[in-house]
Amino acid sequence: AGAVRDGVGMYIGDPIKAARQRKNLSRIAQMAKEKIGDQKLDQDMSMTVAEAVLDASKNEDREALQEIWASLLAKIALGQAKNIRIDFFETLKKFEPIDAVTFRKIAEKDLSPKSINIDTSKWSNTIDSICIEAGVDKDDVNISIAELIKLDCLARRPDHAEAHITARGKKIYQTIRPS
Repeated sequence: AGAVRDGVGMYIGDPIKAARQRKNLSRIAQMAKEKIGDQKLDQDMSMTVAEAVLDASKNEDREALQEIWASLLAKIALGQAKNIRIDFFETLKKFEPIDAVTFRKIAEKDLSPKSINIDTSKWSNTIDSICIEAGVDKDDVNISIAELIKLDCLARRPDHAEAHITARGKKIYQTIRPS
């Protein structure tokens, strides 16, 4: 039965996957067009980078993450992401929807390289705001923060009471921040 299922999957599964990828990319492209609006497209945009974004985002079907890819695609199309590192895409592919919300909320708090105190006792309003927007509890937010640290988007200070957005996190946020 397993071999039959694998054989059927090989002949039927790929067209289904391709159709899902087309749907995902179509949605991301539509979102990017909405962000671009009437602005003039960059005639010198890097097709290598644009194709890398499309390849990285083709399997994403979650709206919060599609929004990130659409913002990135729009910035590339408008010439606002000339110095983007393609390895950022691997980082973004590891985001979960809660990570997108957590990262955005913390980045919005402080885009400077100064430290960001995300100690939940002092940042309860930020944590609560993330919980409400993402529909999760505080444990989920703390797990998200830990994952963002692993991805080098945030870093904790040695005393573990404070964290800050890393240089990498700041650059990633600048490339995905809505215009």
